[in-house]
Amino acid sequence: MDVYAQDSVNFRSKNINFHADENIKMHAKGFTQIVADQQLHLQGTQETVIVTDGEAGIKAKKNLHLYSESELFSTSTGASYYNAGGNISVAGSMVLLQGPKTQAKQAKKVNESQKTDTVYSADSEKFVADQEITTTVDRVVTHEPFLGHSNANITSSYTGGLGGANGQTSSNYGIVPAEVTQPTTVSETVAVAEPSTTIPSQTQLQSADINKLVKDSSGKITGLADQISANAPQLTAQLTTALPQLQDELSSVLQTPNINKFPVTDLVAQANTGFSVGALDSFDVQGLNAAVVKQVGSGNNPAFVDSVTKSVGKFGFNVDQLKAQGFVRPEAVFNDQLADSSVWTGKAGASSLNKLLSNAPLQESIQQGVVAADYQKLVNLGGIKATDGKKEVMSMLTASNVSTPEITAQVRQGFQNIESVLPNTTNIPSGQDIASKVKQSMQTGAAASERIQKIRGN
Repeated sequence: MDVYAQDSVNFRSKNINFHADENIKMHAKGFTQIVADQQLHLQGTQETVIVTDGEAGIKAKKNLHLYSESELFSTSTGASYYNAGGNISVAGSMVLLQGPKTQAKQAKKVNESQKTDTVYSADSEKFVADQEITTTVDRVVTHEPFLGHSNANITSSYTGGLGGANGQTSSNYGIVPAEVTQPTTVSETVAVAEPSTTIPSQTQLQSADINKLVKDSSGKITGLADQISANAPQLTAQLTTALPQLQDELSSVLQTPNINKFPVTDLVAQANTGFSVGALDSFDVQGLNAAVVKQVGSGNNPAFVDSVTKSVGKFGFNVDQLKAQGFVRPEAVFNDQLADSSVWTGKAGASSLNKLLSNAPLQESIQQGVVAADYQKLVNLGGIKATDGKKEVMSMLTASNVSTPEITAQVRQGFQNIESVLPNTTNIPSGQDIASKVKQSMQTGAAASERIQKIRGN
């Protein structure tokens, strides 16, 4: 049955019921409004999809619930913000930071098609079928002459729905506790070696709560030893007997971090990007970035290029850091190769050194990845320990940022002669005493941490 009205079609009834043995399709050129004074229920057995070219909003005066019997995905191509008036609680069998970057599927629009429409012709003083209308429905009723007479409605295939997610994974930046039963020193010959990620086996952690061992900005990672003591006493015994075998010089290096050399102005010059990792909240990371900038000597200039080391940008990125983030091709070895556009991958628009140097927000994002990756590597190498506080963590990350996690772990273990470091690959000039430069960076990081604690009133 086809119904056409030039003005409107109106229904009023105590109850209105529609049942289609196949499909129901509606298309409005203006707005579509559905209001229920009591309950509104939308249900799709296979998929429920909402698409908009503008903003989408959901408001609830009480609670808002999202429940999935499988996985829950959320993707933003820009920034993401979470603001709560009360506590924010994150729980999972394992909480990973900065990856893997599994993306949500994208909702697709319903396909539009062109249907013949009629329009009144003043010349012939009648309606003629010489116009088209864009619509998503299968059949559009028109004024006479209606071309659909005696033609059955042909239902088009389902369009819209969820498209592919192009899910890309990146390096695992989750802070995972390293193997603690057999700690070893870092060999002097692995200063530039890439460590493998070591994850405790199921049998080793069968009595421990992984959800409490692996955390993000809550700082639970610094309480690792306490958690092991409570849930896995056999691991604690092994930990306490093994740790004395490792030399640890960090406390002596940090005995006198000169806080006066880290003024508040250095701290406030950095943006708080909201990024937190491991034991460090976003304010700590702000201080860490300030310490790195101070050691690099960039003066917060995103276009900075060190005339000696050829490290680049506000945070003095080196070639290995940029390779790890996917911005530079694997064949690049030295910092001065960064001036060659052919070694750049074009990721995030960084197709050359100049493109990177002119993009300050991108540098902030890369720095987050560097910090997260260094944190994980230092945990794996024993450079960051379960009992470390924020000062120790910030000192190690500052030093690692301007050298490498491997070098920094060696210095903490007391090595004075750091060998097998390729020149022109870090932020330390060739010919300088690497261990002394790393210790200086450790002290700067510790001073930044103490400055933050003073601001907090701790």
